[in-house]
Amino acid sequence: MTATFDLMELSNPILTFRYHMYGGSMGTLRVEVNDGRGWVLIELLSGQLSYGLDAPWGKAEADLSAYVSANTQVRFVGTTGLSFTSDMCVDDIWLYEGQELPARFEWTSINDRQTNGVPFPVQLTALNYSGQPLTGFTGP
Repeated sequence: MTATFDLMELSNPILTFRYHMYGGSMGTLRVEVNDGRGWVLIELLSGQLSYGLDAPWGKAEADLSAYVSANTQVRFVGTTGLSFTSDMCVDDIWLYEGQELPARFEWTSINDRQTNGVPFPVQLTALNYSGQPLTGFTGP
């Protein structure tokens, strides 16, 4: 049985979670939602998405605003591959009211272990709420 969530008071419900999918025969991870009209796929992760046992966990985010009800359900469905090298993990699951922001920022960096403590530049990209790069953005 899957727990139900009352999303009626939320105008922009967001589901976020962390995942780790490392292995040569990795299967799929489906995230599904049911607002009373049946289960619908909202996120599909497939194949090896983590590149080492100690690799950082990935983060996924799904907009649930189309599935608001007093009894919304969310489930994770993992399908393994044909070998023991298809283990996957899910953690840090959040369901919350998202912010309607005109832009968000994403950055790319490398951890200190990979750079041996040498300073490195950080790339910062400004994106609008739908994920498209903003033009005319200048940093410091």
